Amino acid sequence: MDSWIIALFLKDGKYSSGYVTDDEYQSLRTLYRNRASIQSDMKEVKKRILTQVTVTFPELENFIDIFSITGLALLDKYPTAHHYKHSSVDRILKIFRHIQGNSFNNQKAIEVLELAKTLFIQVKPKMQELLLLKVLLDFLKYIKKNYLS
Repeated sequence: MDSWIIALFLKDGKYSSGYVTDDEYQSLRTLYRNRASIQSDMKEVKKRILTQVTVTFPELENFIDIFSITGLALLDKYPTAHHYKHSSVDRILKIFRHIQGNSFNNQKAIEVLELAKTLFIQVKPKMQELLLLKVLLDFLKYIKKNYLS
């Protein structure tokens, strides 16, 4: 049973105030509200990242779960199709060496490079799009590391 379950019980009135002191009760309510707020922020950030990826490298979201550990690592290093211009299969695979249990292999790296090449003909992404995507990715990593681990 974690703090979320306890806070949910308290919120629904399944525990009476006789079992929990007022200070603990208020702390748990605050904890529940903060957790709900962080989850809402995460959804909003993910929505904005998805919007940016749709603009800068739309085929990527159909190829890989961009919110998985490997997807976020790939986006962090190569946020747009344009960034793959000077990349290679080995460079892409090097990103995933430290990630335990990843299934990103040579074939997937080749497929990503091919996807990027078909999109590379498009215009180079604007600086503000890149900056926004980087900020959103950093924020998402920060929330996951500090609040959800």
